[in-house]
Amino acid sequence: MKQPKHINKHIPEESVLNFAYLRKEGIRLAQKLAGDIWTDYNEHDPGVTILEQLCFALTDLGYRMDFDIEQLLSSRRSANKAIVPGAFFNVHDILPVSPWTINDYRILILDQLPEIKNVWVVPVRDNAQGINGLYDFKLQLNEKLEEQEKEEVKQKVKNIYCKNRNLCEDINEVQILEATVITIRAEIDIDNESIAEAILAQLFYALEENLIPRVKMYSYRELIEEGIDFGEIFDGPLTQNGVLKPDELKPLLTEIYISDLIEIVSGIKGVRAIRNFEVFKDDIPVEGDVITLEANRYPVLDNDFEEYMEELTEYPIQFFRGWMPVLVSLSMASKMLQEHLHSNAKHFKISRR
Repeated sequence: MKQPKHINKHIPEESVLNFAYLRKEGIRLAQKLAGDIWTDYNEHDPGVTILEQLCFALTDLGYRMDFDIEQLLSSRRSANKAIVPGAFFNVHDILPVSPWTINDYRILILDQLPEIKNVWVVPVRDNAQGINGLYDFKLQLNEKLEEQEKEEVKQKVKNIYCKNRNLCEDINEVQILEATVITIRAEIDIDNESIAEAILAQLFYALEENLIPRVKMYSYRELIEEGIDFGEIFDGPLTQNGVLKPDELKPLLTEIYISDLIEIVSGIKGVRAIRNFEVFKDDIPVEGDVITLEANRYPVLDNDFEEYMEELTEYPIQFFRGWMPVLVSLSMASKMLQEHLHSNAKHFKISRR
């Protein structure tokens, strides 16, 4: 039969929880060690008062020693109750640091501004006045915004940076990058088991990840399961919506190799061969293997399926099984591509508890 919880009224005679025993034992030791000069052990004696305080502290310590270690090292938070002094510091309070590297500022801005898909921080090397410590912020937006909205985003970037900037450093300019549209024309031979729409969606997703990789947000649990320790997870500014890996923050591309694009497409499961692979930059055919990107521009793939469906024009990427054409549902391919993008666009609201 399970016994109900109760307070034991019978304290063991010789116990750290027995105040009377501790006081009696303290007086005995005082008499033994200083009996020739300390003869008054009544309650009014200051020495006895100090002894009683010591005994009380020992009973409290003895009581706490019976707690489980989890209770000793943690506490419950509430709106009107501070954390117990002496407990471990919260990891969010002691490990993160203020931003001071270029990647730190990229992480801070990407975490706080959902309007921005990516940002690059570029040191200014040739300031006309010879000023050092200036940076250009180059923004890739998540969606098309009106001019006023763009100016608001730029101001938000300035506010975040000015609130966290290092001494002797400042913003030179905040620039919104323009897109260079990359169009691919090709004939792709697929095997009998593969679905053309799935390959088309995977093709665009793989190419986009190579050109402008999406910045992924990770939860603490994901990173711990990968074997990453807390020191590395919190090495940088404290984020609110997930953790970004600094090694996934790639530099802004200045050139693209067509041979790399062909290799990516060839590696997609179900693709057997590629014929007549052509690339257009802003509707201009690219000669050779290198696509050069002008300053302040980023590449974006022409994957606007709806445009081809509305105009009833032939889609530039054609699928075959052998030499037999395969009809492709662009609406289904578009839906599959969106599923790829949404499944990898993680966003977390991190709890501090």
